[in-house]
Order: sequence, then structure tokens, then C-alpha cells
Amino acid sequence: MDKITLPPNGLPQELTNIPYGQVYVLTDPGQGITSTTVQKIQAVISIAGDLGQKGIVYAIPVDAPELRDCYICKVKTKDGVKMLVADKDSIIEMLCEFWGMDYAEAIKKIVIKDRYKRHVTIGGESHPIRIPVIVGNSEHSSKEDARMTLQCLPEYSKPETLSDIRNAFQDIFYHNLGISIDEITNLYEEVKKSTKSYHLIINVERDDESGKITNCKFFLEDNHGNKYALMKPKDKKGKNPLDEWEVQWKALYLTFIWFKEGLPVKEIAFNKEFYKTFLTILGQLPKGYNKPDMVTLWDNSKSKFSKIRKSIMDATHDTYARDQFSIDGYSKDLYKVSGATDDNRETIKKEFGL
Repeated sequence: MDKITLPPNGLPQELTNIPYGQVYVLTDPGQGITSTTVQKIQAVISIAGDLGQKGIVYAIPVDAPELRDCYICKVKTKDGVKMLVADKDSIIEMLCEFWGMDYAEAIKKIVIKDRYKRHVTIGGESHPIRIPVIVGNSEHSSKEDARMTLQCLPEYSKPETLSDIRNAFQDIFYHNLGISIDEITNLYEEVKKSTKSYHLIINVERDDESGKITNCKFFLEDNHGNKYALMKPKDKKGKNPLDEWEVQWKALYLTFIWFKEGLPVKEIAFNKEFYKTFLTILGQLPKGYNKPDMVTLWDNSKSKFSKIRKSIMDATHDTYARDQFSIDGYSKDLYKVSGATDDNRETIKKEFGL
């Protein structure tokens, strides 16, 4: 490619969630991993071998056509965390920054094999794009205030996390940082002590005489006993109306909690079991008389997801709580409330007769 261009809406959020210490080749989701993808991966590994570095390279699909066939990684710089995006003419420059090496010295050691020359060049005219990553709750919150977009959950697994820790240990040894086991242990205990966890409380109120549901409220409670009421998100001026969620938000949220394994968003438009559950819950909530059809519910679902997500952020100012208790997932995969428990589902079963 002659020039790297970003999508009109910027770098997709899911790409900023990639771990440190790994390089990714961005692929077309419609084609998957092709022989070209494999050669690009092998080219990076070959360069790593020439420079005596470790090459951990993966492929990741991306919907934005502008980014396909590019390379991407995340690095920490003196100016903060940045995403680096490179093409074939700038991949070596990107890798030098990724490994903390001098470009002029590195290219003296690199020998590009013939089979990789169409994927990697030395001395190309383009340079990597450097995109700052906003880290921290307040910045992320203000960003969501402006756009109200649905984000995507990053995947976490024990093997990948252990790999990240291994890479951190390698940095300690490679760069002679002199960090001791005691310092690591103390840091572990400090993080463990300061890390919050949450559980969801579904509070259903009923009329004493009729037994009908008069309200349904949602709270998050952290491991220190603090409770956070989930209310409508702040408006564009930053004002919080202190109003409860709209009735259809509540019904949709409860339905997704009930569907423990989650549901692809597109199925809202035709999944009869999901729709029946939604109507059963909605019909028992106050002011639940306006019942959308399946297609309308699907059309409006992502807007509701975004507002629920933002209301959790407004209440807790914690991205972990937001990601765990929003209706969230991958754009083409399952959406669910990851932090909901079987106790929550038992409450829904009991209160709504499911």
C-alpha cells in the first residue's frame, strides 16, 4: 500500500485491547488466514530472528478495509501508551520501536528473504502511524459521552495473561531493571488489595395487597460494601437526571441475564424464545404496556445497550464494572451480561415466573 489511512471513525476499539508484547497482522474477516497472512507472520518472525528478538505474531480480523494487510502493536512510550500501525514499507521501523532498538543499527543486521520481499521493504517512504491510547476512567467516560457507541469486550484467558507476565519478566532480565522478587510480591499484594470486584443486585418491589410488581431496581455492590444505583446516564451537558432506567431497558437487561450463554444481536429480530421471555418480563413491569415487535426491538437494541453501558460507567467510574455488567460482546458474536450470576437468574425466575 502507498499510504496508511485510518477508518473515518478512527482505530476500532477492539484493536486497542490487544496485549503488549505481540504483533498482529490485520486480515479480511471474509477470507480468514490466507497464505499471504502466513507469509507476513513468517516475515516478522524472520526479522525477529535476525535481530535476536522474540517474535510473537498473530492474525486478527478487522472490518475496516483501510487496515487490512497492515501490522499493528501496542507500546508504552514516554508520552504514554500508543498503537503503532505499519504497512510493508514501515513494518521494520515499527518493529524497532516495538523492541526498543535503533533503526539505523537494526537494518544492518536484517536480511529479507526473497519470499518475503513483497511483504517487507527496508527504507520505505512511509512511517508507522502512532495513535495515542486513552487510559483511565475519566478520559474513557468523556469519550463515551460524545459518541455513545457500543464498545467490544476484550477477551482474557489464563494462558494469555501468563504470557503477558512472562514478557514482563523477560523485560526485567533483558533490560537489567533490577526488580526483585520481594518487589513483585509486594506489588501483587498491593494490586490484589486495591482491586474492586462487584456483584449485581436485582431489587424487585411489589404491592403488598395485589402482589404486582411496582418497581425493579438495579444496584452494583463492590467488595467493600459500597452500593451503586444504576440510573439513566448523564446527558451531553454532564447532568444526571437521577431517573431510573426506562422499562424496556430493564426488560432487555433482565432477558439477557436470563440467557446465560448470550445471544447474537441479530437474533433479537427472529429468536422467538428470546422475544417471548422479553415480553413476559416487560408485561409484569410498571408501564410495560408498549410492546415493540421483534424487528423494532432489534433496531433499537444497540442504543439501549450503549445507554445501559454508560449508566454503569456513570455510577461506578470503573471500566471493569462497565465491561462485566453491560450487555456486551463482539459485533458478530454473542452478547451477554458477563458478570451476572446464577443467583441473579434465580431471582428472575422467582420474580417473573420463568
